[in-house]
Amino acid sequence: MVQPKGTSPAAVTTPPPSPRSSPRSPSPCSANDDRLQLRACLAPGCVLYFLKNHPRREWCTAACGNRARGARHYRRHRRPPT
Repeated sequence: MVQPKGTSPAAVTTPPPSPRSSPRSPSPCSANDDRLQLRACLAPGCVLYFLKNHPRREWCTAACGNRARGARHYRRHRRPPT
């Protein structure tokens, strides 16, 4: 960033982002085609998204993966109602 003459680095600010973006303006993800890899986490109760950088990745974090595997195990091994 170029700083105007006679100002301190703290005085130089960038304008805040516009609350509305143009429909034609590119989003940060679409610039390098990461939007094709954007996925929702498959863990129960998780609302996060992540970039799928491995073909087998299904969760945003290891904790979500553990929770999903635990829920799957519980569904398989619970006793039927008597």
